[in-house]
Amino acid sequence: MTEIEWKFLLARLAQHLKKLRLEYQLTCQEVADYLDVDHSTYSRYERGIGEPEICELVALAQLYHTSTDYLLGTQTTGNPPTFGWKCVL
Repeated sequence: MTEIEWKFLLARLAQHLKKLRLEYQLTCQEVADYLDVDHSTYSRYERGIGEPEICELVALAQLYHTSTDYLLGTQTTGNPPTFGWKCVL
């Protein structure tokens, strides 16, 4: 993956994270607490300049009842149901 492709992927992730957080009427701090990360760390994810750990990405997909593919922008239609994943943070 080129650097430009990587930046584009992070931008799509950021866009989806913010969209879903607002749809679920959550604050950045509430999502950060859910992930057990600093508010500033989660804020970087939503701004497309931070990269969540894989386990955090799975936890976000669970929180929003969607797939990691949707969060990353590789699946662009709807919010498909989760598959009962359990992620221990």
